[in-house]
Amino acid sequence: MKLVVIILTLCLSSFSFAEALENWIPKNKLSYVYLTWEHENTSAHITVNYHSRLNYDLAQVLYSTRPQYGVVSNYEFRTTGETRKLDGLNRAFHNVTINNLQANTTYYFVVGDMKTGFSKEYKFQTIPKDSSQVRFVTGGDMGTKDSLEDMLRLAAKTDPHFVAIGGDVSYANAKLKNYKRWDKWLQMWTRSMVTTDGKLIPMVLAIGNHEVNIFARKKIKKAPFYFTLFKQTPKLKSYFYKKFGDHTIIYFLDTGHVSYYGGNQKKWMKKTMNTFKTIRNQFAVYHVPLYPSHRSYNGPQSMLGRINWINVFDKFNLDLAFENHDHTFKVTHPLKGGKIVNHGEGRIYLGDGCWGKSPRKADPSRWYLKTATEDVHFWYVTSSDRNYTYQGIDENNKIIFSGHE
Repeated sequence: MKLVVIILTLCLSSFSFAEALENWIPKNKLSYVYLTWEHENTSAHITVNYHSRLNYDLAQVLYSTRPQYGVVSNYEFRTTGETRKLDGLNRAFHNVTINNLQANTTYYFVVGDMKTGFSKEYKFQTIPKDSSQVRFVTGGDMGTKDSLEDMLRLAAKTDPHFVAIGGDVSYANAKLKNYKRWDKWLQMWTRSMVTTDGKLIPMVLAIGNHEVNIFARKKIKKAPFYFTLFKQTPKLKSYFYKKFGDHTIIYFLDTGHVSYYGGNQKKWMKKTMNTFKTIRNQFAVYHVPLYPSHRSYNGPQSMLGRINWINVFDKFNLDLAFENHDHTFKVTHPLKGGKIVNHGEGRIYLGDGCWGKSPRKADPSRWYLKTATEDVHFWYVTSSDRNYTYQGIDENNKIIFSGHE
């Protein structure tokens, strides 16, 4: 009798787990179509990411420079990519990079194959490669509260060319049992992050502490969702750069989650920033703030960031640093060498990661802060060969701070 009870319990447990996994799989076989960039030059390629059930045929994108309204045989071009899996999840993750695209051009595409079928038609626009203005929004610490979708819609209404996310996205903490958090976040993203004329908005993601399992040894085990769902580098790297037009570069850095502040990352920063030192607008996006507005100024991660990075930022004249993690709104004075300097002589640190999470108490009395408040927000940035501007926008679509070069 005991054996029968044990067997029934095991069967029910297995059924519940399988049922839970199946609930994560949408009724449609293809789902969650979203864009990243595998390589550095954002004007000449795009990476299409999408999910399917495991009965896929191949990772594939059909695309054209004219709308074909989903008629598969009409698309001019075809590109295949790679498919990856995560053990324990009944889901295939497809990443297809389309190369040799024309800059500042709209493309129309579908994903899928003859076995699983094809998606509806989507469209995107490549980044200009000249001196044209580039627009982007940035912020971090998003989570999955329903109110996040309202903030995403506000950001999409600015018609940005892309979004730079500063870490702590769905708060799944690299645990496969938390897959539903990514599911909900992707539902909100794919519904909301579309321009007013219907184009998908690409994203670039820095890594945060809530993307990581600190006890894992291998990179893919440390951040399985971050490295599997989002194709951002040819090999697994948690720090990289992207170029936008001929005037803007953004460094996406790792504040000690997978890669140490110093060592190889710092060597890479010095080498790469030296290579691109003539590019006009130099920005950085990362998670833990060097100049926090809520947590302790002497917190170990902030101290390590200042010790390792400030001299590099100063040497290569980084213009703006977008910080996150503290769940507040903040703007620093211009800073250089750990001191306040005149406007235009140092850099301003903007933060502090409160795009969807509830705000924490800010401490505006700190010597380096120009302002610090408890406001949910994102940053809207324009960048060109002439100047750059930045605006903090709150949940009421109000500009709560604006600045420029």
